[in-house]
Amino acid sequence: MESSHCRKRGRASPPSVTEGPQACLCSRPATCSCGYFGVLFNSLVTPDFEELASQFPDFRKAWKEVENARRNAKQRGESTSLVASLTHSFSAALTKALLHVHFHVSLPRIPVNHLCPPVPNRFFYIRWIQTELLPLLVPVSYRTSPFMSMQDQLSGIMLDIGTGASCIYPLLFAASHQQGHHRHKPYLRAFFATEIDPESVDLARQNAQGNPELTPFVHIVQVSMDQARDHCGPLQCSLAHLPPEARLVDVCITNPPFYDSENPSEMSQMRADGRHRTAMTVSEGSYPGGEMGFVLDILCDSIRAYLSSLLSFANAGAPASVPPPKWCSSMIGKKSSWTTLKNALEQLLGFSHVQSTEFGPGHMTRWFLAWTFLRPHIRSPLAHTDFWSFNVDVGGLNLNNQQQISEIASRVQAYCEGGVQGRQLMIRWNAERNIAIIEEQHEALNSSAWFGDDTLPPRLQQIVHDHFSPEQRRSLLPFEGHFQIEVSIRCISERSVAVTAQAFSHTRYGRMTVEKLKQQMEGEICQTNRKWRRKHQRKRAVEQDGEAMNLS
Repeated sequence: MESSHCRKRGRASPPSVTEGPQACLCSRPATCSCGYFGVLFNSLVTPDFEELASQFPDFRKAWKEVENARRNAKQRGESTSLVASLTHSFSAALTKALLHVHFHVSLPRIPVNHLCPPVPNRFFYIRWIQTELLPLLVPVSYRTSPFMSMQDQLSGIMLDIGTGASCIYPLLFAASHQQGHHRHKPYLRAFFATEIDPESVDLARQNAQGNPELTPFVHIVQVSMDQARDHCGPLQCSLAHLPPEARLVDVCITNPPFYDSENPSEMSQMRADGRHRTAMTVSEGSYPGGEMGFVLDILCDSIRAYLSSLLSFANAGAPASVPPPKWCSSMIGKKSSWTTLKNALEQLLGFSHVQSTEFGPGHMTRWFLAWTFLRPHIRSPLAHTDFWSFNVDVGGLNLNNQQQISEIASRVQAYCEGGVQGRQLMIRWNAERNIAIIEEQHEALNSSAWFGDDTLPPRLQQIVHDHFSPEQRRSLLPFEGHFQIEVSIRCISERSVAVTAQAFSHTRYGRMTVEKLKQQMEGEICQTNRKWRRKHQRKRAVEQDGEAMNLS
């Protein structure tokens, strides 16, 4: 299907929510050169104010007010930095101008008492989803697929939890989709934006209606406060308010409230922040537990949805449940929150289920985190990988090439059968390729020893303890288990054999096992570690005793 996106402002008609998947609007997504990725972040982070002022009268007026305020501050001996002098009118005018110039998006309403969204980090979030997360769901081939099954493909449904008054994420995503700005197959059928504040819902709808070409894609959903309290968390509440045919979500996104509504000191900080550019409503700025509490509630919701989908799959007669989004994601404002959440997700789900990145200069840095419950392929590109190699001296054995390979293979097998730190290992040998595959025995995979739940946040510990059994968490692993090591053996001379190992780890337990194998394997196979040195010493001692007896 030929796209009109290279005409910059060309628009394609939106599909209905019930239509099936379609191809990318770009006829050559892998080589698209329409200019979307030419939008430089520098022009968003450090825009040309003079150029914007020449095009937008509202921005020109607000900029003059800021410059006057900076001159007055200089006369009073106060800070003249731009940040200290910003006003809501300047921030709103700048946001509107950048959206219009770079994305052809209009925001008619950005009231004083609502959060004014900075464009750079919002655009980065959307771009990360389009170029990093969604392409993982539609790989070029099975060989490059990070996940075991792609039978659902993409639904084309996106979800913004707590969209606020601006509705900026759905509009940015829809605008880039309309202009064909994506390299892979992901496309958009509908972007649902949920919001709990009635005033914000009304303003978001006005902003969406200010973009007639995008409104067919964007759906603002009011979430009732009573129902929000009754449901377990923001994700389940949002999914419950979507039409039944729109509950198979590709990616959910959120910019969580920053302040802890249960912490008086944080709430006083929120109220004391007198900068007009950060004005926000209570629902925009606060939540029990702050951003950590909000994201943890979404995570707990996603776990419950995943467990319900497992039960529905196991019981064919049970009512079908709504699975979690293929990717759940969030922007994070504190590095400490990002670190805690990332560590918890990697411990709970495994490396292949977690993606993260960051964007921004200095104190403006924001972190982004995403997780999935899709089962990964053992050699998923998202797995943690290790490579190591060493040479084995076989000069004293007087063996031909095939005998040398067989000798090293038998050493590898003996080492694995002996176990490593209590791990029960098994080995499969491919004689044609001279490759050994090392994995953990399947009966050991359900052990709870690898979970390390004591390191999880208390709220997450409770739901895992009550609902998430080791057998259920086993379903998150590849069929082969926590890790796989491929050991390749080849002769490089009459006296030397090269051993090369490549490992794929999906959990911290798997990575620890691989690290232990990596530390011990060379000494075991080369027979040069302490154990083998002692064996050689005892053997030499026996030989010397035998020679002494013969001489006597």
